[in-house]
Amino acid sequence: MADRSESPLARRVKELRYAAGITQQELAHRAGLSMSVVTQIEIGTRTDPKLSTLLGLARGLGVEVADLLAAYPTPEPEAEEPPPEPKKPRGRPRKGGAS
Repeated sequence: MADRSESPLARRVKELRYAAGITQQELAHRAGLSMSVVTQIEIGTRTDPKLSTLLGLARGLGVEVADLLAAYPTPEPEAEEPPPEPKKPRGRPRKGGAS
């Protein structure tokens, strides 16, 4: 079996489940999910669950979805690049205008 580092979601779900004092089976029941899904999330093989799964987990743990996602680092906003300077016309200006 491949060595995996634990995902932030796996770590957070386990942490909240332990704090609630419930088993994976009880969480699955409360969340309306299969035991398999809860296990896959906690061991890190399911790292990108559907929104409905996150909502169920949050409901089962008695927290908000934001509490589940709190384990993920907040990305730094990208610095805006200044707009390019307007191009200067090349060549000599025309004499006489349009005919």
